[in-house]
Amino acid sequence: MWQEAEKKEDSYPQEEETSSKGQAQKEEKITVLVLSDTHIGQQLSWFPDEVLRYLDRVDAIIHAGDFTSEKAYDFLARIRLPLFAVHGNMDAPFVKETLPEKRIVTLGGVKIAITHGWGAPWGIEKRVYSFLEVERPDIMIFGHSHKPLKKRIGKVQLFNPGAVCGEIFSRHRSFGLLTVSSGMANFDLVKF
Repeated sequence: MWQEAEKKEDSYPQEEETSSKGQAQKEEKITVLVLSDTHIGQQLSWFPDEVLRYLDRVDAIIHAGDFTSEKAYDFLARIRLPLFAVHGNMDAPFVKETLPEKRIVTLGGVKIAITHGWGAPWGIEKRVYSFLEVERPDIMIFGHSHKPLKKRIGKVQLFNPGAVCGEIFSRHRSFGLLTVSSGMANFDLVKF
């Protein structure tokens, strides 16, 4: 199960399959729902329909913390999609005890570091970069500021999907869609 915290790196099924003749078939495209700052039970009573309708369109979920309630975490953990998540500063004690502060996953050959973030929203990307750069990822995903961000520092792509609950520092609620294909990653921001 995905929760096996002892693993240093989570991985997703191989992006390439070989036929019985040993020839490589077409690489698989992986689509990931990227959430952060859902604040269920605090600012929202449940996941908005705009998020729920994507659950049958994606191959996995990344959550960058602040589920807030245990029931929000349990819901995502029990659906039949791989969930790669970290805890945030506002999460319930059970969630903080269950999930790590940072997580490294490899999806379709792309190494992704995930953390929630901390402190003031100004300059958060530099703090996250300093915290995760030792992992040498291709992508760093974080939340906390409630403000969407897509930025490159050196060779590393940073992405904050904003907040599903919206409100703080942003006029919109938002989440991200990460598409990985042929070792390349692309982010789309979905505002609602």
